[in-house]
Amino acid sequence: MPQTKPELELALYLGATIALTAAASAIGIFDRASISSEWAAPLIGCSLLLIVCLCITFLRRTRLYQKENHARRLAEIELQKLSLVVEQNPAAVAIFDTNGAIEYINPKFCDALQYGELELLGRNWRELLHESVTAELRAEILRTATQGSRWQGELRYQRKDGGAFYAAATINPISG
Repeated sequence: MPQTKPELELALYLGATIALTAAASAIGIFDRASISSEWAAPLIGCSLLLIVCLCITFLRRTRLYQKENHARRLAEIELQKLSLVVEQNPAAVAIFDTNGAIEYINPKFCDALQYGELELLGRNWRELLHESVTAELRAEILRTATQGSRWQGELRYQRKDGGAFYAAATINPISG
């Protein structure tokens, strides 16, 4: 069920309370002929108390809603900062899925390999390694990462132009 904003919900409840009170008055519930005066004042008092309680409840919900929105905005700002840190990092950064396909790369990663972002997204990280990187080393990196451990070392990469370069690499699995 979609969540209604507290202000709108309050307006709906107040409108319903007023409509019910008007309907009750129209059919004569509050007339002296159909209800004794000793009951009219308590009924009106209860109606007013209900309206006050609804107002208090929904004012509290409005404050909670505003706090949640504020917390969400703060989290979005923090996430944007962290994104900028990764995006503007002077080190090459890449994020791979569990199959080794590239999900994210920062501009420095693209510059180092001389590829465009779209050329790299979806490719497997092993395709970027130079042919001189042994199958044993590739298997060790994969085994270490799948065990949830960090692998650090030097890797030789293949640039788009065919050239090769060495780079210190840290492969750190993340979860969550």
